[in-house]
Amino acid sequence: MERDISLLVDIKTMCSDAISFLGDRSKEELQQDRQLQYALIRCLEVIGEAAKLISPDTKKNF
Repeated sequence: MERDISLLVDIKTMCSDAISFLGDRSKEELQQDRQLQYALIRCLEVIGEAAKLISPDTKKNF
């Protein structure tokens, strides 16, 4: 359970970071900023990796 909590915290942190990185930028600004694209992709990778490690019991609660 402790591991799942840590993973959920990581997911929440990455979601918050992605939202913060994107800010109020437009789609066009995002398309022009490769560094931002890579940062957002990395956030999504971490979210995906953490999500697949969460125990089935914890997943049932969501």
